[in-house]
Amino acid sequence: MSDYDDLIGRYVPGYGNIEAKLGILGEAPGPDEAREGKPFVGATGRMLAESLREVGVDIDDCYRTNVFKYFPGSLRFDSEELLKVNTGHTLQEGLPQLWEEVNLPSINCWLAVGDLALSTLTGKSGIFTYRGSILPSLNGKKKVIGTVHPAALFKTRGEGDKSVIPWRFWYIIKQDIYRAVEDSAFPELRLPVRQHGICRSSLQLENFIAKGMAESTRIGGCVLASVDIEASHNIPITIAIAFNAKEALSIALFNVGSWSAPGAGLTTGERLRIWRILGKFFSNPLIKFIGQNFKYDHEKIQNTLGLFIGRNRLHADVGLMSHTVQPEFRVALEFLTSIYTREPYYKDEGKEFDLARSPLEQLMIYNDKDAMVTYEIYEKLLLDLRELGIEDLYFKYKNRLHDFYMAMESTGFKTDEKQRHVMWDKYVDWYNKMGEEIKTATGYYINPNSVPDVKWLLSKVGLPERADTGKETISLLYANHAKTEAQKVACKNILKMRSARKTMSQYIGVLPDFDGRVRSSWRIAGTETDRSATHMLEPPVRPKIIVKANKKAQKRDIGTIVHNWTKYGEVGQDVRTMYIPDEGYWYGSADLSQAEAHVVANLADDKELLKLLWTADIHTLTASWLFGVHVSRITKKSPLRQIAKSVRHAGHYGMGKRKLVELLAAASLKFDTDLVISEWKAGQLLGVFHEYTPKIQSVFHEAIRYCINKENRTLVNPFGWPRTFHERYGDELFREAYAHIPQSTVPQQTKMAGLRVWDRVPDIRWVSEQHDSLDWMCKPEDFDRIARIVKEELETPIDFSRCSIPRDAIRIPAEIKVAKLNYRDFEDYKFAA
Repeated sequence: MSDYDDLIGRYVPGYGNIEAKLGILGEAPGPDEAREGKPFVGATGRMLAESLREVGVDIDDCYRTNVFKYFPGSLRFDSEELLKVNTGHTLQEGLPQLWEEVNLPSINCWLAVGDLALSTLTGKSGIFTYRGSILPSLNGKKKVIGTVHPAALFKTRGEGDKSVIPWRFWYIIKQDIYRAVEDSAFPELRLPVRQHGICRSSLQLENFIAKGMAESTRIGGCVLASVDIEASHNIPITIAIAFNAKEALSIALFNVGSWSAPGAGLTTGERLRIWRILGKFFSNPLIKFIGQNFKYDHEKIQNTLGLFIGRNRLHADVGLMSHTVQPEFRVALEFLTSIYTREPYYKDEGKEFDLARSPLEQLMIYNDKDAMVTYEIYEKLLLDLRELGIEDLYFKYKNRLHDFYMAMESTGFKTDEKQRHVMWDKYVDWYNKMGEEIKTATGYYINPNSVPDVKWLLSKVGLPERADTGKETISLLYANHAKTEAQKVACKNILKMRSARKTMSQYIGVLPDFDGRVRSSWRIAGTETDRSATHMLEPPVRPKIIVKANKKAQKRDIGTIVHNWTKYGEVGQDVRTMYIPDEGYWYGSADLSQAEAHVVANLADDKELLKLLWTADIHTLTASWLFGVHVSRITKKSPLRQIAKSVRHAGHYGMGKRKLVELLAAASLKFDTDLVISEWKAGQLLGVFHEYTPKIQSVFHEAIRYCINKENRTLVNPFGWPRTFHERYGDELFREAYAHIPQSTVPQQTKMAGLRVWDRVPDIRWVSEQHDSLDWMCKPEDFDRIARIVKEELETPIDFSRCSIPRDAIRIPAEIKVAKLNYRDFEDYKFAA
């Protein structure tokens, strides 16, 4: 019996000022509430009270109550019968009393905390969807603003549990609370007034553009227009244009769907006139565009529709702006809408559109709204950029990356089909061999991707049961528990078989684009540290390919994920052999040497370590420290060097021994070498590392902790980019903070160098950017000239005067390599005299 079983069923009435302007509605009392007989006095209540105090409101001046007023213990609200059995009451019986409270005349706004509270008041279900939206109550008498229940911050993540959220989400919950306080000052529902336009003629479109050109905001002599497309099967079917946040016009590109107005379908001649007007609009250099994830729209408008846009036409992308302002949060339009506008959630309007059944106006109005909302978000984010002093950082750096990655996607990779078949056969054989080894060692065949199969096999060989069968879990089982040959083979080969299958499906057996080239779609702001990321493409016209596998239809995109083509280890190198330069071209590659180590050494104010980084291979030297082996006996492919590399990474960023074991397990797969060690050994190696480089902890880590404590949890990297950390105060926050400046400085140095190279060599064909490296393709006669420029720009000194930890400027050496046959066989390039 738990210590609060005697509280189950205890009644907790509403409490607070009955003349309050703000009401707070929860789901049900917790144990603290049951003991004290008041709502919101436990941990959640204290968090709400603290947030309200920040905007000058005392929680006791608010009216607080719950949907269900009896303490339910650990019960959820899925079963009225079970609730009745355990508490003696049901949800339904308490609703009349609840609505009497809701309708208290003085209350202007209700803060609905949690999904049950939101759905009870508004009928809208899905708190993560509707949080932050200003909604009418079901009876139309009150305003409701929902937010996620803070209790979700304290949950322990279970397998597949999507209700658990990171502590940083508390910042978002607080924004919802502040909005509710703001709206409690007045009773009416104040929502944005927007004028939706549906294009019915070429004259209407012409007049709309002319009016926008005459009246709209100009920046540098150019008119700003927000543009958004809606697509079906990745073919744009409508385009919306907005010159401000209050008026937009949506244009149907084809006679598709159903039009409700009589004679709404346009003639072929009228449709052609509309296309000509759009062609002039998009090619007009006096118009610059605002978008959200505009790279998608740009590619579809230009490459699918054939309406030329060209370079230097993006004025601002609100996703990139948001990432510059708050890199820890999502950049999806629906999220930005909930933070920066008063527009209630509306994205389902687009999701519910059916080309065969829905009226086209439904999609066009939704399209209009996206364009206007995007414009409004741009205006709000521009103020944030100015307030933070990073307007130039955005417009001179982040915004320019749009064209940089568009060009990279355009280049793609030419494929050697013969080598592709060789690689496929190799990995099929390898996969089967790993399976046979498991059978020989354990006596069983299994499907390595089946969770029940893997759990059953691990149990059969005597390994402890675990809740999941992910890579980290199996790696730790291997490191800490695998003693017999059967246990070791089972763990190691399960991971290898998964790797082989992933390599075949995502890297070798990929589908090319229409021109036969393999491409990736680049996400410019892939991580909090400004690293880019890649994913597969969704092709136009052709739906995702349907492949029969395991008697189920599976959808496949085209293209590949370039970031997973590692330069080291068998798998990454194998994939690269399939890709060859265009005829008459070479591949070039420039890598910043030991880049993060340079930044860490500088932040640690370790001059000796900085000198070593220029004169020695730091990972080889670290291996000699850790294992007492002379550097001459440690090769670049030595397991000792790979272990040392992971130890250094863990030591730089304050990781513990358990995390180091996981890093080494991942490296084992990458290099197909057994690098797994015990947690005890990992702890010992970290201790030796810090003995040799004590300033990393005593200077660098201490400086980061000081900044986090004194600068409102904000760090600024050498390029002036701030990041405020919203995680819960503790070791996890500090580990993220240790990593941020080095891991954000390196990709920004790389990308800025790439932009400067592009300014100097406009015809360079960019191939890839990966954190600390730039790859390109050029003609042999141009290689030496371009390679010198790339090296010069990458080695531009990094000024640390604006950094949270001011230090001297440093220069990181760049290594240049050339490949003439394929994308794997790079060799050191020797510059001409």
